[in-house]
Amino acid sequence: MKNIKIMCVVLAVMFILTINLSAQGGIKGGFNLSKFYSVEPAGMEQKYLAGFQVGLFKGFNISPSVQFQPEFFYIQKGSKMTMRRKETGKKYLRMSLFFLFHDFYCIIIYNIGVLGFRRSEMRVWDVNPGYLNRQSLLAEHREIHGIFVVIAKGKKGYSRHPETLRWLNKLAELKKRHDLLVSEMSLRNYNHFTPMQDVEDETVQKMFIDIPSRQFDILKGKYNGREQGRIPLPVNCQQLWAQHKYSILARDPGYYRDIGPLISKNDNRELFERVAREFVDLLAIPPPYGRLLNAVQHMWGYLSPYISGPNPGTDLRQMMDTIRRESFTYKITYLMQSTALSDLAVHTSKII
Repeated sequence: MKNIKIMCVVLAVMFILTINLSAQGGIKGGFNLSKFYSVEPAGMEQKYLAGFQVGLFKGFNISPSVQFQPEFFYIQKGSKMTMRRKETGKKYLRMSLFFLFHDFYCIIIYNIGVLGFRRSEMRVWDVNPGYLNRQSLLAEHREIHGIFVVIAKGKKGYSRHPETLRWLNKLAELKKRHDLLVSEMSLRNYNHFTPMQDVEDETVQKMFIDIPSRQFDILKGKYNGREQGRIPLPVNCQQLWAQHKYSILARDPGYYRDIGPLISKNDNRELFERVAREFVDLLAIPPPYGRLLNAVQHMWGYLSPYISGPNPGTDLRQMMDTIRRESFTYKITYLMQSTALSDLAVHTSKII
């Protein structure tokens, strides 16, 4: 009775934790071999006895790489024993004894990959997809669909991969990243036939496998001597700022005014790491209509000398479609290398 009460308490605690945390769990079972004594008493012979064990486990994600996993087991242990008389050596008793034990374990799982190296090339980047070449862009698109299925439908494949774990309870954010990729694919005239269903949740993605500045370093090594993305990988803060200007203007004009002078006077690695992270965080925020209109009109100013006819005015969808198309027609490098071409187009496309 006492064992049953203990098990009920443990299960209740694990259930409550499951409700409040990202958790994966299930039932574990198996067999074991056991005997009572390693050194047998005089007159006794022992043989291993097969028993069973069954229990529950729950894994709680502390970070993309670390998981806390409590486990509760009932374990059957025993021994086959034969007793012999000392005087004659004849058997006088043979029996099999079983006992039922309960054990509780707490395991910390750290995902270091195979032999300590990075675990596969599964990757959802956080920097703008304009920096990705064709292979990386299409590969990330496939990975996003795979992660979505694993989480939404409870599939086991890659369910404990760090990249999957950081998107638990953040499928709406994953959908936003998908839409951004599709916008970039459309800009490059790639076909897209796999829309993703809308999801509602309010959890913001603040977790990185690698911080944004490190992601740029990884891409530089990956693309050395190979095809580059639409936007050149930035070598300093000023280039990074030039590429993000209109995306930032559409979100926070105050930050836009302040960061420009700071970058012009300070261009070092520490500042690069800081602004790369801040830019990614800002671009995750949907731009208000008025600021979005202001940014698109600024971009239109680069294009207006090449286009005859009336200004579309406040028709944001038409303006952005024209900017995306004609920037490449007239080779306007500043716009061609802007994150805004894919980023802001996601939001102008939703305006009715």
